[in-house]
Amino acid sequence: MKKAVAILMMAAMFAGCAASSFRTARENANQVKNGMTVQEAETILGMPATDKGVNKVKWHRGNAKRYDATPTGSVEYNLENGIIVGVPDGGIFGPVARQAYVQKLAAEEAARRAERQANAAERAAKAAASAKAEAVRQEREEAQAKEETVALLAAREQANIICRDKTSCAKMFSLAQIFVTQNANQKIQVATDTVIQTYNPTEKGNIAASIIKMPGSGSNEKITLTLSCKSEGEAVAKICRTEQTRIYKEFRPFIEKNLVR
Repeated sequence: MKKAVAILMMAAMFAGCAASSFRTARENANQVKNGMTVQEAETILGMPATDKGVNKVKWHRGNAKRYDATPTGSVEYNLENGIIVGVPDGGIFGPVARQAYVQKLAAEEAARRAERQANAAERAAKAAASAKAEAVRQEREEAQAKEETVALLAAREQANIICRDKTSCAKMFSLAQIFVTQNANQKIQVATDTVIQTYNPTEKGNIAASIIKMPGSGSNEKITLTLSCKSEGEAVAKICRTEQTRIYKEFRPFIEKNLVR
């Protein structure tokens, strides 16, 4: 126990001596002038340098890790070919050095502020460009959707068929049932002499169909195809429009082609 206490006391004494030596070094730091060697500076400061580099030599202890041009910071000198340079009038802790250090900090902060502003401006420009591109994309998609809708309505109108007699109307209606079976995604749940209807769409993008044979004037009858599609979101809606347009366009040619056989 006594030995441990003695060791602690010796360590504290050495630490105190080191701190005292460093305080002395800082007190003498302003005596170091340009043109001196590192060895001459060590003699003036009364202790060897803590760090020796090619371009800088330093003395520091404890929390004094950074030079801030005040007597509480570290001691640092710039070197050129082993010779101390850049010491302002009055020494590294003098008013000129302090002013230069404050100006350096201000310049660094101004540079950081300018960089932040430049980065913010760049982010804003990118955001604006992205927003503009998104607006253009949405506008283009909306225009395309309108064109697709117009095409879909036109195809739907062209799919209506007028038959002139009961024999041809019956054959057309039978062919219409075959067409629905081949093109709709849903199974037929109703099939009479006047109505053919599939189940409603169960999955996104699925096509359901209904065909109605409506009596007209005299022996004329009108066969009307109506499609529906389960759509959620613009991507699926686009698929639905494209597929419905295709089916509508193919309905009349299918009937007419097979009617003459």
